[in-house]
Amino acid sequence: MKTQDRKNRGSAGFTVAELIAVAAVICCLVLVALPAFAKSEGRGLSVACRNNQRLMMAAFHMYADENNSFFAGNEGFNSSWITIYEPSPATNQLSPRNFAFAPYVPARQNVLKCPADSTVVRRVAGDLPRVRSISMSQAVGTKGSTGAQKAPVDGIWLDGSAGHIANSRFYCYGKTSDMIDPTPERLWVFIEEHPDSINDGGFANVGPIPPNQYRMIDLPGAWHDGAAMLGFADGHVEEKRWVDSRTVPIQPVFGASSPANNPDITWLANRTTAPVPR
Repeated sequence: MKTQDRKNRGSAGFTVAELIAVAAVICCLVLVALPAFAKSEGRGLSVACRNNQRLMMAAFHMYADENNSFFAGNEGFNSSWITIYEPSPATNQLSPRNFAFAPYVPARQNVLKCPADSTVVRRVAGDLPRVRSISMSQAVGTKGSTGAQKAPVDGIWLDGSAGHIANSRFYCYGKTSDMIDPTPERLWVFIEEHPDSINDGGFANVGPIPPNQYRMIDLPGAWHDGAAMLGFADGHVEEKRWVDSRTVPIQPVFGASSPANNPDITWLANRTTAPVPR
């Protein structure tokens, strides 16, 4: 009888107090682990985005190799490198393969979009996910002319006045041999752009002008915990964390002056172009 009582007590399972204690421990472990999981997911998205930018830079150079060293067109809404524009809803229905570098990137991978970009275009008929998160530097690319007369883009906003002409005050880059100053490892080509700023194919910003003349023309993205991915002309990719709150404002005001000494504008300007010696 005593043996049976011991068996019955042994098979009774956990008491209510023990179950509560186990549940509390599990909850604590979940709370501790969640931030780590979130960071891990964020790192995964950053890795995927970095890989997209690397693929785009490889495609950028392969295109030039097959076109006498000339870069693809990047003349605003007349760009040939990209024909998918925002925020027009119709553009979101176009194939993400509708761009000049498509033959050089994986067919089943949309390298134009950051995996962390979950924004949509609002439509009466229903929201549509954006198909593009990146733009090309306004200082890089060619105009619509063809053949040996193909000319570099003007980089119209480089002097802050929308009137810049290629290689007048600042360098513009239409072919591989143009990339001398800054050197390729310091010259960015692709950047993630703010969803309320992205429109044509080019990302417009000032060159290295005096800080009291700084203007934010187009606004960079900040999908990676306040940072954006940039692809550089030598093929490497950098994750740039913006340090000034004026760089990615909550309510963007395009073309608005940014108070002097915004270190983000300085950093970006010095990697966009260089002054032409006078």
